[in-house]
Amino acid sequence: MRYFLFILLLFPLTVHELIAQSFSCSVSKQQVAVGERFKISYRIENMQARDFRAPTFDGFSIVGGPMQSQNMTVVNGAMSQSTEISYYLSAQRTGSITIEPASIVSGNRTIKSNVIEMEVGGSAMSSSSNNPPASNTPSPPSTSVPSNLSSQDIFITASANRQSVFEGEQVQLTIQIYSIFNSVSLEEIKYPELKGGWVQDVEDAVDTRFRQENINGRRMNVATLRKSILIPQRSGTLVFDAVTAKVLVQRVLKSGNMWEDFFYGGQVKEERINLVSPKISFHVLPLPTDNRPGDFYNAVGKFDMKAVLDKNEIEANDAISLKVTVSGEGNLMLIDKPHIEFPASFEVFDPQISDKYKVTSAGVTGKKIFEFLIVPRVGGDYTFGPVHFSFFDPKQKKFFELKSDTFKIQVKGSTATNQISSGAEVVMIGSDIRYIDDRNQLPAQSVGAFYRSAVYYILAALPFVLILLTFSFRRFLFLRQTDWDAVRVRKANAVAMKRLKKAKDLLNEQKLDVYYEEVNKSLLSYLSDKFSIPFAEMNREMILDKFAQKSLPHALSARVIHVLDTCEFARFSPTAQQSGIELFDAAAELISSLEKNTSL
Repeated sequence: MRYFLFILLLFPLTVHELIAQSFSCSVSKQQVAVGERFKISYRIENMQARDFRAPTFDGFSIVGGPMQSQNMTVVNGAMSQSTEISYYLSAQRTGSITIEPASIVSGNRTIKSNVIEMEVGGSAMSSSSNNPPASNTPSPPSTSVPSNLSSQDIFITASANRQSVFEGEQVQLTIQIYSIFNSVSLEEIKYPELKGGWVQDVEDAVDTRFRQENINGRRMNVATLRKSILIPQRSGTLVFDAVTAKVLVQRVLKSGNMWEDFFYGGQVKEERINLVSPKISFHVLPLPTDNRPGDFYNAVGKFDMKAVLDKNEIEANDAISLKVTVSGEGNLMLIDKPHIEFPASFEVFDPQISDKYKVTSAGVTGKKIFEFLIVPRVGGDYTFGPVHFSFFDPKQKKFFELKSDTFKIQVKGSTATNQISSGAEVVMIGSDIRYIDDRNQLPAQSVGAFYRSAVYYILAALPFVLILLTFSFRRFLFLRQTDWDAVRVRKANAVAMKRLKKAKDLLNEQKLDVYYEEVNKSLLSYLSDKFSIPFAEMNREMILDKFAQKSLPHALSARVIHVLDTCEFARFSPTAQQSGIELFDAAAELISSLEKNTSL
C-alpha cells in the first residue's frame, strides 16, 4: 500500500499548474519571557530566490541557526516547493519588540517578508513545549574534525609546480580547499611566512567560488583560495609551513526514514572544522659558478636588454639621459643596476629605477628601467660602452650575455676657472652662475617714458580684469556646488571613509552584526555615489555591468564582490567569526584603489 501511494504522489509531477508565490515569516510564539527561546522561520514558496538577508534581530540573541530545509508536496496534480530558513532566538529585554523584515532577490525584484511584533515579559516560562526539540538544537562548535567525518571529505592542500629550483627561479604555489559538502564557509585562514624568498600573490587567479571536479572517482567541490609566485633568494632547503584554516560546514543528516528524508530533506547540522595543509619543501640549487660572467646582476629567467642615449650632441654642463631597459620573464624585481664605465669628466647620478611588471599564473613578466642622468663637464668627443647585461636561464641551465652598441657623444664648449674670496682657484660650472657686479648700473628712466606706455595701460586695466575673473570663479563654484551628481562623485570618498570610521567604532565595541552591515553600506554607498546610481538599485549585476562599461580591471570587481559577499555571509550567519579588522582593512584599501583609478 505504501509503494502504491508513493507512485500516486510521483505521477502528478508531470502536471504543472500556476502556484502562488510568497515569502513569509512566522514565529513559534509571539509572547515570550526574557531568556526564553523561540523559533523564527522564513519560508520561500514556489520561487527562485537568492541573496537572503536576515534582519539584525535587535533585542534578541541568536542561540541557533541558520538552518535550511527544503520541502516538496503534490496536491491534486499540482507540485509545490518551499525552502525554510530558521533561527532560534532568545529575548534580551522586555517590552514590545519589532522584528524587521528579511529580504530576498527573485529575478530583478527585491522581496521583503512580513514584520513580526513580539511581546517580551519579565520572567521565563517553564513550559517545555515552547523550547525547540533537543534533536534540532545546534551543538557547540567543534574545534577539531568530528569523528564521523573522513579526512577525505574535506581538506586543504598547498601544491607547487616544482620542488627543485635554482636560486632566483620562479615557483607557482596554489592553495585549494576540497569538500564533498555544498555549504562551506571559510571563517579564518592563516598563511605562513616564507623566509628566504620573495612572495607575490596572483590576484586574478583566485576564485573562491566552488566548482565541481572528479577527485579519485568522487565528485568534490573545489575552490582556489590563493595563488602565489615564490622566488627563493638563497640556496638550500626552503620550507613553506602548513596553511591552517577554520571552516563552518552545514551537513544534511538523514533520519533513516525514507518518507521523511524524501519530503523534508533531512536535518541540517553545522560543524566547525579545523584544517591543516601539508608542508612543502623546496630544494634550492645554487647558481653555477663556472662560466659566470663578471657583469652578472642576479637576473634569473629569460630577458632582453636595450640601452638608448637620448642625444649625441650637447653643450658642456648640459644633461643627457641613458636609459637601460631589461624586459622579459623572471625575477625582475631583484635585478641590480648594471655597472657602466663612463669617462672621468662625466658626472653620473644614481639611476632612477622603474619597475613595470605584472604577476600572473605564468610568472612575473614585464620590464625594469634604469635611467642614468649624465652631465659632461668638459668639451670634446667621447666614446663609452657598450652596456653589458648577463642572465641565467634555469631551463637551459646556463648563462647568457647581452651587450649594447658603443655610444659616441660630442660635447661642445669647455670649462673655465675663476677666483673665489679665499683665493683658491675653482672651476666654473657652465655659464649659468656668474659673479655679481655690485656697482650701480641702473639706467636713468624718466617718469614721462612710463606714462601712457604699454606697461602703464596694462597695470591700469589689471584691477578690472581681476574683478571679472573673481566673479567668473565664484559663478563656477556656484554651478559646481549645484551639480548634485558631481558633488556626490567628489564627496564619495569622504562619505565612505566617514562610514568606515563609524564601522570601526562598532568593531571596537564588538557590535559585529551592525559592524558588517555598516561596512557593506559603506562600500555600496561609495559605488552608488561614484556611478550616480540610486542606492536602492545597487546589486551584484549592476556593479559588474558598471565595471565592465568603464573597462575597469576584473581583479577590482572581483575584490568588490568578495568584500560584499563576506559582509553578506556574516550578516546571514551571525555565528561566523570572520576577522573584523581584516575585513575593515580590505574595504578601506578597496575604496582607496577605486578612488585612484582615474577611469572611475
